[in-house]
Amino acid sequence: RLARYIPAPEGFGQYSRTIAFKEYTDYVIRPSYALHARMGILRRTVTGQTLDADMPFRNFLSGRLLWDEAMGSAAANWVRDHPTGLLVGMIGSDHVKFGCGAAGRCARALKQGGLGGVRTVLL
Repeated sequence: RLARYIPAPEGFGQYSRTIAFKEYTDYVIRPSYALHARMGILRRTVTGQTLDADMPFRNFLSGRLLWDEAMGSAAANWVRDHPTGLLVGMIGSDHVKFGCGAAGRCARALKQGGLGGVRTVLL
């Protein structure tokens, strides 16, 4: 089931071993986790399940990585299926920073497939 969201597990795993990923985690994901904690929304999952305690950081991080990987993979699949098309995606800035979010994961998937690159503009 996981292969549906992570079609290239080796590339997915390599991301976590880069300096950029560590920076992304420290400067993007951890502050996002803290914000979610202050807002009191870490006791509710994206599927609507209510938890007895705040979701641990590890689970929050895993969810974000899976979310970014799924968005990046879906975008890469669209580009592969439409080689003469142009994909313009509008996503939150946290999914772009440090090249480790959805845009970076899309670029990795396209590079593995021998296709062109991804450009990001942070507004």
